[in-house]
Amino acid sequence: MIACVISIATILLIVIIIQCAIKGLNKREESDELEAEYLQAKEDSDDYCEALTERFVNSPLTYEILEAIGEGSDRKPEEIIIKQDGVSGRVGGVMRTYDFLTKRVPKLFGKEFSYRYRRCDWGREEICTESVYIYEQEVLATVFNGILGGEYSIEHKDDGRTVTMRLKPTKHF
Repeated sequence: MIACVISIATILLIVIIIQCAIKGLNKREESDELEAEYLQAKEDSDDYCEALTERFVNSPLTYEILEAIGEGSDRKPEEIIIKQDGVSGRVGGVMRTYDFLTKRVPKLFGKEFSYRYRRCDWGREEICTESVYIYEQEVLATVFNGILGGEYSIEHKDDGRTVTMRLKPTKHF
């Protein structure tokens, strides 16, 4: 009788150990899968950003916009504001706008790259979803800054939907 109870207890202990080992393997596989998903989202967003940059740099429209907001002179705009529906630039205190609707240019949008991650909150684990957003406005601002010599500070508003570029100060008190 005692030998039977010990045998049953031993079998239960072995079953519990096997279940714990399987759970550990499943968590490791899941962690590897989550990490791969994150790396893929990062790679996809980087590729998308590079493709947008190349598209904007090679587009005559980019230079047309800069010429329109810069009054057609060699002066750099003191401020450039990029929104979904147009670009505005201030030169000599005068604001000029390149309106996408008027010029029949499509709006600028963002693209979402999502991935899952494990979060531990008060001892409770859960799988959450996070997203990386790439807004065309941000990429266009970076391209403008490169074309104009990198003299602008870039500020993102509305989670990147509006980007303000300002010439960096050259005179200080």
